[in-house]
Amino acid sequence: MAVNLELYRIFYSVARAKSISQAARELFISQPAVTQAIKQLEKELGGLLFTRSARGVTLTREGELMLDYVERALDLIKGGEGRFQEMLNLERGHISIGASDSICKHFLLKHLEVFHERYPHLEIHVTNRTSRETIQLLKDGAVDIGFVNLPIDDEPQLVITTCLALHDCFVAGPKYFEAAAEIHDLKTLSEQPILLLERESNTRMKLDEFINGLGIDLKPAIELGSLDLLVEFAKIGLGFACVIEEFITAELSTGQLRKVELEERLPERAIGLIRMRNIPVSHAAQAFMNIVLEQSQ
Repeated sequence: MAVNLELYRIFYSVARAKSISQAARELFISQPAVTQAIKQLEKELGGLLFTRSARGVTLTREGELMLDYVERALDLIKGGEGRFQEMLNLERGHISIGASDSICKHFLLKHLEVFHERYPHLEIHVTNRTSRETIQLLKDGAVDIGFVNLPIDDEPQLVITTCLALHDCFVAGPKYFEAAAEIHDLKTLSEQPILLLERESNTRMKLDEFINGLGIDLKPAIELGSLDLLVEFAKIGLGFACVIEEFITAELSTGQLRKVELEERLPERAIGLIRMRNIPVSHAAQAFMNIVLEQSQ
């Protein structure tokens, strides 16, 4: 049985007013329209909701039962409408973001801080995964938006927006400062102990693709799953680490690390914001995207 919700609204008004004419005035419709609506609802339900008299209308026992359910249902709808408006006004809701540890630490933190200050009542959920895993989370609907290392393979399902250009570089700690000053090409660098991200990472795959294209065999002495660990390992003298220059400005300026000035220019990369092409994002996700894009210009 599918009954028009408006019929229940009219029934509720009549039951509360105990008068068809009074309900008609409150609803700004004609009295015959109210009468017809009640008759139609009674027909749909298969029983009487009111008894009529000169003094007005009185609920039958069945009508009293129905009023209890209708009242609760309308309260739920009203509550839902209120929550809906709160979400539209960014007074309630949540956003789910997928990104790697490095992107969270070195790029997203400042944007998350601004977002939380503007919308303190919105919940923030961040899932830390690699770029490939973040893309899959987005496709699975587990996150609203994601931030990944670009470039990525062609993904027609995604809308990709570049947020920040990145530049890979090789760095060394004080133990290798003298050697770093004498190294100017990747061939010579390959003879040193090399620290790289794990082979499965998007960053590593793009680096291998570039270096292999030059005919150079760059075998890492150590592979790690974190850019921050690469930085720390380089600082204590375990080798030359390939890291993102924009993420180590403090270490370079304080002399904890030294950049190797290579003749070859490593391919420029970027941090990209990704979302599903044909799925609209929530108001909360759109608000966060606006903050990121405003501050990335």
